[in-house]
Amino acid sequence: MEKLAMFLMLVSFATCIAQKPDVRPLNIGHRGSSGRLPEHTLAAYRLAIKEGADVIECDVSITKDLKLICRHESWLNHTTNLWEKQNLRSKLKTYNISEYHGVITDIFSVDLTLEEIKTIRVRQRYSFRDPNYNDMYTIPTLEEFIQVAKSAGRPVGIYPEVKNPEWVNSLDILRKANTTIEDLIVGVLHKNGYREKDSPCYVQSFSEGSIRSLATKTKLRLVMLIEIETPDPVIPEGKLKNLSAICYGIGVWKNMIIPTKNNYLQSTTNLVINAHKYNLKVHPYTFRNEDQYLAWNFTQDPYNEYQTFLNTHIDGYFTDFPGSLKKFLDMKYTKADPSPCPSSVPGTYKGGVSSLSLLFIAALSFKFFV
Repeated sequence: MEKLAMFLMLVSFATCIAQKPDVRPLNIGHRGSSGRLPEHTLAAYRLAIKEGADVIECDVSITKDLKLICRHESWLNHTTNLWEKQNLRSKLKTYNISEYHGVITDIFSVDLTLEEIKTIRVRQRYSFRDPNYNDMYTIPTLEEFIQVAKSAGRPVGIYPEVKNPEWVNSLDILRKANTTIEDLIVGVLHKNGYREKDSPCYVQSFSEGSIRSLATKTKLRLVMLIEIETPDPVIPEGKLKNLSAICYGIGVWKNMIIPTKNNYLQSTTNLVINAHKYNLKVHPYTFRNEDQYLAWNFTQDPYNEYQTFLNTHIDGYFTDFPGSLKKFLDMKYTKADPSPCPSSVPGTYKGGVSSLSLLFIAALSFKFFV
């Protein structure tokens, strides 16, 4: 009986090892290395690359003269020194952005020219992050962002997001120009050589309408962003099947994969399994080192969070700290620098074993113990 118990334990252990993914996930620098430097700045993008990001992300907003800039939202006061610019205070306006954002009063990029935007300096979004780099960096254009990736000295992918497209496309500046935010973004990407399905570029949006519009304009990989904040965050399989016809993957709030209750982890959902069933990659967001973003189960250690999500077989991490993620993945994989195109490159998991090896272990165990 003891031998049989030992045999079953070994088989169980071998099975757990087999569940480890043998493909290294993407390290996606979320707004650059935004945990260390003000987000969406050339310095933050360069630091993310230096720290080992495979891909850098740019949220795309637009200016009054239809220039594309990297900014998480068009309203600028919270993350810049804009209000200190006396000559720009008259630009204060109120817009009804969306059902999600509601009515916002601020100074918006859509009411400023690129020349005016370039007089502004960027600040950290969160007060608990290093403020010593505030007011040092300008807001970059999408073109400048692309050049950072191209000049990296190694393959680095880009991950632009179409921000608030329904609102942006309703503005007079777009309608009078007979264009859309999707047209403008695709135009810049194609001009810079990002044209094909295997180009190191992923275009994302929370708007399914925008994703479907993009699917008619480009061959580039499209990623549907999804956030469902319910006790049971399930995406119907029919929805995943429909998205798989036009999308390369989905970007989901990480709690949709492993929900939390009172900041404790609950049972893992079938989201990753179901998405993979329809050949959709899964890139959850956002991984941050600070303890207020970590479930109690992780004991305030972001590496424990990385490992837990690695076990779910995700295909990439959106992280504010690409340096931390790089170190973690380097401990797990022998192939340290995967190409961002395709989105993942086979690597050998340190400690992983093949299915054939598992059968061999099980056979030997059975012969020895039974």
